[in-house]
Amino acid sequence: MAATQITGKRSLQHVDPALAESARIVAEELGETTLAVRRRINRAIQVAGMAVVMETVAQAKKVQGTMLVNTGSRPRTLGGCFFTLLKTRLASTFDLIQKPQTLKSINKDSPT
Repeated sequence: MAATQITGKRSLQHVDPALAESARIVAEELGETTLAVRRRINRAIQVAGMAVVMETVAQAKKVQGTMLVNTGSRPRTLGGCFFTLLKTRLASTFDLIQKPQTLKSINKDSPT
């Protein structure tokens, strides 16, 4: 499998290597190449766990092509389907995926 070129200005150096690798695998599955999306996937894994993320990837693959963007003008991409399904599935905690500063404050407050 060829390595995917990730675009973005910052790296994922501050992230646990195993978590970063999991995010890379999911991003590759979704065809996503930007660092910002990899970070969102990384946070999704932290919040929901890898099992939930992979179940959502599988569900997104099933509905891709049938799920339209909000305007109805075109189908969502696989990544768009994934994040839409994840938002529905994790309604109460989805802000943690969208807003990294919220996740940082929760991680800081939790006992280690």
